[in-house]
Amino acid sequence: MVGPSGAGKTTLLRSCNGTVPAAAGGVAINGRALSDMGERELRRTRSELAFIPQDLALVPELRVVANVLAGGFGRGGLLTALRALLKPRRADAQRAFELLQRVGVGDQLYKRSDKLSGGEQQRVAVARALFGGPRVLLADEPVASVDPERARDTLALLLELAREQGFALLVSLHNLKLARELFGRLLGLRRGRLLFDCAPEQLGPGELAALYALDPSEDEQRD
Repeated sequence: MVGPSGAGKTTLLRSCNGTVPAAAGGVAINGRALSDMGERELRRTRSELAFIPQDLALVPELRVVANVLAGGFGRGGLLTALRALLKPRRADAQRAFELLQRVGVGDQLYKRSDKLSGGEQQRVAVARALFGGPRVLLADEPVASVDPERARDTLALLLELAREQGFALLVSLHNLKLARELFGRLLGLRRGRLLFDCAPEQLGPGELAALYALDPSEDEQRD
């Protein structure tokens, strides 16, 4: 999903997992509207919709393993989450380690998260998102703070994991070049409206001009 700043990409992603109510229309999972779900059903549904925010939302003072285990908190209530954090089951700790190994930071299992590099923190956030076994992974600008080569590696890893584990992947990106290079389907969003939904090779200069053209009225609104 590509588009200029303020296009609504983050809002759309958060509407998809039910954390932001849709201002118009609605979101349905398997034909069931999120707005019709009770608290328990919504929590269970959200546990299948992993989300990686722009700031990664790791708890800096916690060890890496605890941050990964947090990816499973949506499956139970507060007491279950606290128990998992304070005394994790051996099977959960083993799964966390295996996921960290898969994303290339298995040796950082017991390190404090704020002692990791930006790239390592990204990979911990990916492992956390995968811990709950999601059916859908939503990622909001997951490579905004790293260099282009590391960004390409991280996105390629997400795509590889999606193919391996069979989950759907929706990513918002500012980097149009990487989006066209790596993804098979592009959604163009501007001012909350979908301008195109197509394969990269079908995207022409006209669509790109409409997506990123300067609009004086938008500048006035931001001022």
